[in-house]
Amino acid sequence: MVRYRLLTQGLAIGLCGLALLLAAPARAESLTICAEDDWYPYAALRNGTSVGLSVELARAAFAHGGVTARFESGSYQRCIRLTQQGRYVLTLNMARTADREPAYLWPKQPLLEVRGVLWGRPGLVSGSLAHADLRHRQFGVVKGYEYPAAIANDRDIIKVEADSDAVNLRNIALGRVDVTLMDEKIGRYLIARHGLAGKVVPYGVFERFPVYAVFSKRHPKAAHYLRLFDQGMVALLQRGEYQRIAEAWPPKVAGD
Repeated sequence: MVRYRLLTQGLAIGLCGLALLLAAPARAESLTICAEDDWYPYAALRNGTSVGLSVELARAAFAHGGVTARFESGSYQRCIRLTQQGRYVLTLNMARTADREPAYLWPKQPLLEVRGVLWGRPGLVSGSLAHADLRHRQFGVVKGYEYPAAIANDRDIIKVEADSDAVNLRNIALGRVDVTLMDEKIGRYLIARHGLAGKVVPYGVFERFPVYAVFSKRHPKAAHYLRLFDQGMVALLQRGEYQRIAEAWPPKVAGD
């Protein structure tokens, strides 16, 4: 909250003191955002700090409105639950689905677009997997994550729940499931990190979909911060900052 402090000395204040008072800057606003701890390179906890593309975009968007964004890390389910309850103003990286739509306030534009790639063990098909190819296969899903309706509503696709995308990829490598769906950047990062190259391969983009920062309907200042966020995202796009931040994630390391 922006506050102005008025200090008075008795009943009168000198003109010089008044001029200095009026020229004093307002105290900057700050807010705390719940950010997922295991969705790198978009949002993850590294060395006790929230990092990722979504984190940096949110930080930069709020900075345009004079708001300092701080981040507390938690599981995806924890972040969405506490945001819905009003404990946090917002959380990041939610797909806009029919069941989520009425529960939150939504910005005018998404935070980013996800390329949902199908990943499976080698030799499933010679080419890309189509929807029909997924039927009667073991399909790895993460508990609490949103999936395209074509997958979520198809009872012929056998869903096998796991706690994370990394577990789904390891299950593919071990032959416990046949295929899963996750963002291309996340998939490539996890395959490299867990030594699964050649054991899990991509089978084409199944769907592109936007993900959003979502704001709590129960937090008293959510509408205020939503307005500042919308204005900040417009500024990021107009000034080329959005593209510069996007191109920096994931950061390149030696040998890339």
